[in-house]
Amino acid sequence: MTTRKKPGRRLLSLAAALTVGLLGLTAPAHADSADINPAQKATLTLHKCVQPENAGAPANGKEQAGTGCNPIDGVKFTLYKVDGIDLTTPGGWEATKGLTAPESGTTVGSHTSTEISEMTTSSGGLARWQNLDLGLYLVVETDTGSPDTKVVLGSKPFLVTLPYHTDDNQWNYDVHVYPKNSVAGIEKTVDASVEQAGYNGNDVKWTITTDIPRSGQGTEITSYVITDTLPAGLTLDNDKTDLRLNDGTVFANNVDYSCTGNLTCTFTSDGIAKLKANGGKKVVLTLVTDVTDVAQATNGVFTNKAKMTINGIDSTEKSATTTWGQLAVYKYDGSNEGFLSGAKFKLCKTEACPNQDVLLTGLTTGPDGKVLFPVVRPDTYYLVEEEAPAGYVKVGAQQVTVEAGVTEAPAQPTYPGKNYKPVANVKQTVPQLPLTGGIGQVALAAGGIGLLVIGGAVMILSRTAVKRKQS
Repeated sequence: MTTRKKPGRRLLSLAAALTVGLLGLTAPAHADSADINPAQKATLTLHKCVQPENAGAPANGKEQAGTGCNPIDGVKFTLYKVDGIDLTTPGGWEATKGLTAPESGTTVGSHTSTEISEMTTSSGGLARWQNLDLGLYLVVETDTGSPDTKVVLGSKPFLVTLPYHTDDNQWNYDVHVYPKNSVAGIEKTVDASVEQAGYNGNDVKWTITTDIPRSGQGTEITSYVITDTLPAGLTLDNDKTDLRLNDGTVFANNVDYSCTGNLTCTFTSDGIAKLKANGGKKVVLTLVTDVTDVAQATNGVFTNKAKMTINGIDSTEKSATTTWGQLAVYKYDGSNEGFLSGAKFKLCKTEACPNQDVLLTGLTTGPDGKVLFPVVRPDTYYLVEEEAPAGYVKVGAQQVTVEAGVTEAPAQPTYPGKNYKPVANVKQTVPQLPLTGGIGQVALAAGGIGLLVIGGAVMILSRTAVKRKQS
């Protein structure tokens, strides 16, 4: 008597040899379970997560607890059923041997595919298809979502069997898959108080930090661009642009990247190779600008925006701001309010104004009595007169407050206004000469007569002494 093998065991042996798709869903080497139920419907649940820093446990088709999934919503997937493959038969499993998901299109090997439906991941990163017929399915990510998702490298198309044979020798009709996306964020910060060698008083340092996505299960990085949009009134100091990894590794200009305009930095093929080798790290772009025209800002506020573009996909645009003002000084005669030119000023952090506290120096009033400190950080300072106009007394340190925005002079020049400081000088007092016939001359004359009297007496005494010797 011949014993017939159950069809289910043949199906299991075929399933054991198959690797289904991208996610590492591999059937075990030895399978032993009940037969597939042809009447059973299946469910496919897709969990869309950020690509983790470290690889987790291999997927097994079951829902995984404690995965640390950071869900991504708004990502679209399209589900296709591969035609001509019946997984309720041994022949159907045989037909799946060697099949891989296409890089593009929906043809799997020699098999066409029929679209089932499109789904967009929910706020929990889920997309679920229910009441599916058994078979081989192709899952294609068709839209990475809005820029706010920061998805730049989508997951590759993958194949999945319904049912899926689990590692405990069971047929799973409720399959869970975890395609990962590489994400890339961007952050921008500003340091407008740079006080170190090589920086001027109107320098602003900007730092742009971008993520390097992991290629992993997703597509590869083919292009990587960082764009910084400088507003009018800021001028880039090209010599101070620096690009490196967050571990300090420097990218070489004109080798790993090149920058043009104000400011677009594009990575070369050499630079992209370094990015791929450092997935999960960050790129740090530092640039320095000179504030040249506060009038170009909005109420003294400059807004600088930056974005990154990977494989043609733009990130969310991030911005940072820096605030500046001006200071105008009006120098006038305190007695008649006339213009005074030639007054030289410096601006200091403190009233004593040692050398280390000097911010601006050498600004001199013109024929209209005015001088402009064109670029000043809003704060409280001391205005120190280095030289007074000729014939006038130098005044002491004057406290001034600089607000955001340009100078607003009052209608009357001698009145204070926003970012406007009137400073009066008084004329130098000339020492008085003695009057003719005054006591000075009388005293001088008296002194002269006294000298003559003394001199005459000395001569008489001398002559008397000589005569006594001769006699």
